[in-house]
Amino acid sequence: MTDEANLPRLAIFARVPELGRVKQRLAADVGDEVALQVYRSLLAQTLTRLQPGTGMFAPEVWLDREPPGELAQNRLGQLVTPLAGLGRGSASRGASQLEACVVEREGGAFGRVRTCAAELSAEAVNHEQPFAGLSVRLQRTGDLGSRMRAAFDDGVTVLVGTDIPDLDASYVDAALAALTQTDVVFGPVDDGGYCLVGMRRLHGALFEGIPWSTARVLDASLRVAERLRLSVHLLDPLWDLDDLTDMRRWQAFEA
Repeated sequence: MTDEANLPRLAIFARVPELGRVKQRLAADVGDEVALQVYRSLLAQTLTRLQPGTGMFAPEVWLDREPPGELAQNRLGQLVTPLAGLGRGSASRGASQLEACVVEREGGAFGRVRTCAAELSAEAVNHEQPFAGLSVRLQRTGDLGSRMRAAFDDGVTVLVGTDIPDLDASYVDAALAALTQTDVVFGPVDDGGYCLVGMRRLHGALFEGIPWSTARVLDASLRVAERLRLSVHLLDPLWDLDDLTDMRRWQAFEA
């Protein structure tokens, strides 16, 4: 049996899922309620696929701030409430329901979005879902680069986000394997950023002066790595869910 205490640490960076604070580009098309349900489903999927024992790492959830109410130790269900379960098939059902809401909204029935969100919530898992062994930490203050740097300074080896439909434990394990022979690993996404970053030791300059939330994130990071003479390995590119087009892609992916 693997001793988790000796495994490299994986930081899962997540936002506290609250109405109007997540998936704002998607919300512009589908409304805050549906966008919140999408994020909760993606968060649940990520935590399930990366839970302890799924790979050669020790996962931790790093929240962007203190959640409202009390967060019980090692229990995240009150923040997640995934759509109709956590498997691929159930995720597909959730995506299909969301698509139906969007179609009605595009047809002019704007009030339908709120009703759809209520229906999705009713079909969500309402009891607390335990994620045994997942520790919960708070991100430091500052911009994204400062917060990621602080996680690596704390001893994290790999860091990932929570809005990548195809992210799983094998992807993280591939990053860890690459780190046995290279200084830095990036998991590119097709919008010019990255969904995963890993390093054997902290290289703080990789998080300074980067144009976060733009299509130049990865290129800028690679230029810094070249200046520092760091060896870099790029994993296979994935994609993240940001807008309505991505949500429809997610629906097709989960079908």
